Parts: sequence; C-alpha cells; structure tokens
Amino acid sequence: MRKRNMHQSQQRILVIYRVNQFSKKLAGVWHKLLGQLQGFADAGMEVYALYMSLGSQHLARVDHGELSVVKQWQPIAVETEKQQFWQHATEAAEYCKADVVYCRYDKMYEQPCLAQFAAALPKQQQQLCIEFATFPYTQEIQDQAKINADCRNRQLLLQHVDFVFSTQFSPEIDGKPNHFFSNQLAKAFLDNSSDSKHGLVLQQRLNLISVANVSFWHGFDRVLQGLRAYYDKHQSDDVHYYIAGTGDELARLQERSRQLQLDNVVHFLGFQTHQQLNQLYGTMSVGIAGLGLHRKGLSENCALKVREYLANGLPVVKSTFDRALAQCSWTLDVSADDHPLDIDAVREFVLKADNAGECREQIRQFAKRELSWKKHAQLVQQALSGVTL
Repeated sequence: MRKRNMHQSQQRILVIYRVNQFSKKLAGVWHKLLGQLQGFADAGMEVYALYMSLGSQHLARVDHGELSVVKQWQPIAVETEKQQFWQHATEAAEYCKADVVYCRYDKMYEQPCLAQFAAALPKQQQQLCIEFATFPYTQEIQDQAKINADCRNRQLLLQHVDFVFSTQFSPEIDGKPNHFFSNQLAKAFLDNSSDSKHGLVLQQRLNLISVANVSFWHGFDRVLQGLRAYYDKHQSDDVHYYIAGTGDELARLQERSRQLQLDNVVHFLGFQTHQQLNQLYGTMSVGIAGLGLHRKGLSENCALKVREYLANGLPVVKSTFDRALAQCSWTLDVSADDHPLDIDAVREFVLKADNAGECREQIRQFAKRELSWKKHAQLVQQALSGVTL
C-alpha cells in the first residue's frame, strides 16, 4: 500500500483519462471527467488532470473550475498515442507530486501500457486508484484474442493498484476489493441545465428523446417497434421521437425507421452541442435511456445520460436497476428484454408526472440534491483514509 503524506494540508490528486477533449464520439466521457474534477475540488482536494487535446497531451491544474495547462507533449501520432500517453503519465505524476493517482481504465489489447505505468509509480508515495466505467465489459468486445490479452494485462495492472472503483455492485473485481459508485453530474452542469417552465406535454404532443453515441446495446430499436405498434392502434401523430448523436448503429436505426414508415414521427438530429441540447431538452417530454443493456449482460447501470435528463427536468424511461434512483418517483422502469416499448404506458407515465404541476423544477431539484460528483469524491476520500464504506 502506498502511503500519502498525512502532514500535507491539502491532498493532491491527478485524474487521468485517455480521452480527447474535442472528441464528438466521447463528448459524454469528457463531460464526466470535468464533473469529477470539480467534484474533487469541491471536496477540498488540489486537482490535476491529464488528457488529450487534438494532437497534444495536456497536464492541467483545476483553478476555480477552469483547466489551466501546466505542461504539454506534442505532437502525438494517432498510431502511437496509447503508448506515448501512458509513458508521459509517469512524467505527469512526478511533475505534480500527486498523493493520489486516479485513472479511468484503458483496455490493453496489445501492450500493457497502463500496467507498465502503474508499475513505474513510486511505491511509497502515491496511492493508485483505477476506475472501471463499465464492468464486466467483455460483451462489448467481439474479438476473443483481444478479450484474452486484456484480461492478462488487467491482472498485471491490479498487482500495483490500491483501490478499485466501479459502477458494478460487486464486492471485488479480479480479487481486488471494489468500491461501488454511481455516475453523477458536475455542479456547473446542474446549475446551467435547461430552465424551461413548460409542462411536459407541449401542444398535446409527447416528445421522446435519446442522446447517445448510438450502439446496438442502447436498444433504441425497441422504441421504433413500440411506435409502430402505437400508431397501428392510434390515428393521431401525438408522439414523436428524437435521437441526438452519431454512432455505429445510427444508419441501421435510420433504415429501420424507414422500413416501419415512421419518418414523420422519428427525427435523427445528429451530434448536438451542450448548448443545443439545453434548448432541445426544454421542448421534450421524457428522456429514453438505453433499453438494451441486457444485450451486453448488464442488469444494473448508472448511466450519465439518465442523470442529464433528470438535471434538465425530464422524467426518464429505463430498463436497468439504478441504485441512486431507487427512490426516485420520476423514472419508469420497463422490462430488460427485446420487446417493443409500450408507448401507451410511457404516455400515461408522462401525463401523470405533468399533472403533478411544476414537475420540471421538482425533477431538477432532485438532481441537484442527489446527483453531484462531490459525493463520489467523498467516497474516494473515505476509501483512501481507510474509513469503512
């Protein structure tokens, strides 16, 4: 176990994500990083971040909610990015003299780059935390050789890890004690979410929205099938579905929408900026979470997008258990299977919420109370100090 200097007045943490701040595909991951950074700062820690920025790698200090770059490495070729990133991470940890190094897990199909970084950290000076954003994740990988290589390299890594954090409610991962956490939101995001005062039903119409880097396990095809069944029974066009984002599954969804003759009620918006989404959320009725997580073996989840919908005053339809939302009255749980989404049930759920009056503001206030990244930072601090969780 690495030991931090207990006499130091402010604990210093280096948070490492191999994510590019300008990636549209990983925009949600970038915003998660920003939220975690602010959460650690709000919990009283001195915070540094290591990440990619176009063709450069940046080490930045968090100052009053802003990233102030203190060191950078450039240029970094795409072909060698992973290897160079983790080599530079060793320099970054030494540069900022971090007490705690907190890394988002980076899959190791070839070279064990993250494991080599972990082995190089000074054993008595820095505590190393690894976060698994999803676990297990093998069903996301199609190549068995890659799965085997990553598993071997993960075992090498965990020999050097002090703490594991994940969104999987399990006592351990690969023999290491696991600290469960729920994804949360940045205070700045919560403070600057949509402030729409409209009811959820706009001009007698329900607007459903999903925002994602669309993959097969989001299960949005279930919504399309549900809409087709709904309109086979109803003659009006009072339920519309908006999908914002790109992704590998998008073209297939668009083709499926055409096959089901839903082009007049299903709208593909492409990538939307944070500002554009803010405006969009004010015109929506309900957020549709990923409804196909069972396709990759997950029965429990704490999706960031679900929290984003709530922060913007929208009730949510979801199909997997979320511990942080177990007592939330603004979510509708549907079956975790491939059956079409029951649009009539969604409509009834939204109408009931809308009749509560000022429900958008009530939902926003729930998110502000319960879904801040500061809670996660305090969980990490408790683990580091040896407090029983």
